[in-house]
Amino acid sequence: MSLIDFIDSNVDRQKDLRKFFSSPGVFDGLTNVLVQEMRKSPIRPHLSDKNARMAVIDQVVTLIQEMCQEKNIELHDFPEIIERMSFMKLNLKKAELGPEFQGLQSNDEIVYKMYLKGYHKKCNHHWRPEDIRRVGLDQGLFKGFNSGGLLWGIKGSGKSQILAYLTAWAHENNWVNLTVASCPEFVDATHDIERMENGLYIQHTLAQRMLNDLKI
Repeated sequence: MSLIDFIDSNVDRQKDLRKFFSSPGVFDGLTNVLVQEMRKSPIRPHLSDKNARMAVIDQVVTLIQEMCQEKNIELHDFPEIIERMSFMKLNLKKAELGPEFQGLQSNDEIVYKMYLKGYHKKCNHHWRPEDIRRVGLDQGLFKGFNSGGLLWGIKGSGKSQILAYLTAWAHENNWVNLTVASCPEFVDATHDIERMENGLYIQHTLAQRMLNDLKI
């Protein structure tokens, strides 16, 4: 959800933001909430458009930081936010949307209430990645979400080189490899997209390529 880009683009606040997101629970929790919020029509265009998404993230992070300063607390996990903020008000400005999304919002500005308590209650505290691993799929055998690792570094620090070696090692050791060469193409609408009745999106071209890559 562009959280890394948001941190990198805010040079003046970078040190503060890195400290804020140093806890994987906060980073994962906020990412999960924003992804699930994409199901809701008022905020969906603002999360789909890159510039508007940055504005939404900025508002969310600022509101959480202000709450932490007011209550003099240091966050370690996302449930700590939910316990103190049942919802937050976001200003969704039409002017922040790109031309392809502006037609989806009639008002110049929408005051949107993003409820956080709902996620906690609906999912019975099991929606968080660390809990999903513990309670999901045959008592903890689930290996998704943040059960792996995040490789982070400035441009030119060698991330791609490390991943290339890691991929080669995995192939040599007969691991099943799913390599995503370009993440943006999954979300930038450059390939065909079909929305199903159940709300899921199908991208035939990318799905076919992914299956071909997995062929033995």
